[in-house]
Amino acid sequence: MRLFGRGDRPQAMEWGSSFAEAAAPTRSRRRGRFGTDTYDARVTSPRNGDQQQRAIGTRRIDAPHPEAFGSAPPPRRKRGIGQRLLSLVLLIAAVVLIGGLGWIALSFTGVGGGSEVKAGTPVKVVIPQGSSAVDVADILAKANVVDRETVFRARLKLNGDGAAFKSGTYNMKTGSSYDTIVKVLEKGPAAAPTFDITIVEGQRMEETAAAIDASRAEAGTSGGKVLPAFTGAEYLKAVKAQPIPAYLKVPKDRLSLAGVREGLQFPATYQLKHAATAEDFVAKQREAFDGVMQELDLTAAAKANLTPYDVVIIASLIEREARLPKERPRVAAVIWNRLKGGEPLGIDASNQYSVYEPGSKEFWESELKQSQLELDSPYNLRKVGGLPPTPIAAPSRASLEAAAAPNPADITNDIRYYVANPDGSGEHFFTASYDEFLNHPFQGG
Repeated sequence: MRLFGRGDRPQAMEWGSSFAEAAAPTRSRRRGRFGTDTYDARVTSPRNGDQQQRAIGTRRIDAPHPEAFGSAPPPRRKRGIGQRLLSLVLLIAAVVLIGGLGWIALSFTGVGGGSEVKAGTPVKVVIPQGSSAVDVADILAKANVVDRETVFRARLKLNGDGAAFKSGTYNMKTGSSYDTIVKVLEKGPAAAPTFDITIVEGQRMEETAAAIDASRAEAGTSGGKVLPAFTGAEYLKAVKAQPIPAYLKVPKDRLSLAGVREGLQFPATYQLKHAATAEDFVAKQREAFDGVMQELDLTAAAKANLTPYDVVIIASLIEREARLPKERPRVAAVIWNRLKGGEPLGIDASNQYSVYEPGSKEFWESELKQSQLELDSPYNLRKVGGLPPTPIAAPSRASLEAAAAPNPADITNDIRYYVANPDGSGEHFFTASYDEFLNHPFQGG
């Protein structure tokens, strides 16, 4: 143990001094700039901790004391290995944190470094219905719209984005920024260009196909976009590929007939996308037809032993016979009454349907020849009783409703005949008397 202060030396005993003086505490004086300090060189006993008496005005040597100007600094205390390791770990953590934040900040701007796809490349992205934010991030990453899926997902969660994303088909670009992507997905896909196509009631399938081709030809002549994108032949193929709805209760022996699907494509105006296929269009027509049929009250028809398919057949006959809306229920009543009585319907529109020759531009014979009137055909309603085996045209909603619910008064009065006014107005004279039918002035027209 050191007993002397820095630079101190024990005083030499002078001759004649007593032993007590020699044993007195040694004092050291150090002169500094601002005066002299006296240090007590005595120490506390390491064994019992007793401190010897210290003279008044003196200080212990082990007490901290600022060094005078120009003196040597006190020795530094060395840090332990644990402290140095802790400092190193903290330094490394700080570097990693700063670097990570910088990497994330750069990643949020779009496609980060390392992407093999050039930024700005157009891509088509399809977001299915019901996709979660995680699903969207995966889809975007696979399309290279974002390069780091994990980072994109983290930012979605951090910002609370993703709940308002809309499904659909998007035209996006690789390397898009986060804000751009979120804005596009929340706004939803741009509406695809559409066009309207009108199918007139009372047409047969071949007639509709010809109208489609005429529309395409007209668009091509005017220099516009050729629409629809499918041809008439493709339309007919799509119609014939459609399944027959079970609810119509079509007899099995008719399922193989060429015209079994006639009248099952609902006539209306449809809005189609430019890229719509014939299958897309036919599916829309069938969906509309099924919707109308489900809304019909077929209670009376069922009591009359008429199936839903019978109602469609009757509606197609009404569509070709009745020119005025108010007369549809009356024509329906005539058909119901004659079916009930077992009489031939005598409706020539059915015969016109059967004599059509494929490829002909005349879809309905204006005047049937005598030979055609004498044909042995299930569609020749002058010779056979009952309904034709299939519908003959596409009926409207009004005709379907009339076929399902004829005019009650005409049913009660057993109206069985009608004759058209020759003036072309479309008006008919209805009667229950065959004589009135034969002798009516309209017959002379």
